[in-house]
Amino acid sequence: MNKYTEEIRDEVRRSEPNVGEAELQVAIEQVDDTEATGTSLISAIIKKLRDWRKPFLSTSTLATERAKEYQASERAARERLLQNSNELNALSKLEKEAAEFDRKAKAQAAKLETLFAEWSDLPVRAAKLHHTLGSGAFHR
Repeated sequence: MNKYTEEIRDEVRRSEPNVGEAELQVAIEQVDDTEATGTSLISAIIKKLRDWRKPFLSTSTLATERAKEYQASERAARERLLQNSNELNALSKLEKEAAEFDRKAKAQAAKLETLFAEWSDLPVRAAKLHHTLGSGAFHR
């Protein structure tokens, strides 16, 4: 259903300024040709778009939360459009690998942080030991 003109797409974008390309395409694909024409076609597309987004939207009115919800909706729309795509499968695999590397990097950073804390504490510990040894020598 790519036959809809850019004018129709622009009208939908004016009504829903945060719409992503994939979301728009999913909404357009869901509109039946016999459902609507003209202005009612735009309304039908907007209704399908809003129906598509419902599972992703919360009751939050915070702009940052809403933006994350729109991003989740757009990502899901892309995945739906590309569900049998080799590129999407490769991307999913790379994202999983990236998440695993990120987890390993955080664990390594925590380990290094611990080692650095121990290393930077050495002068204090040495001073305490020196003080303990020094005061022990006077008691003999």
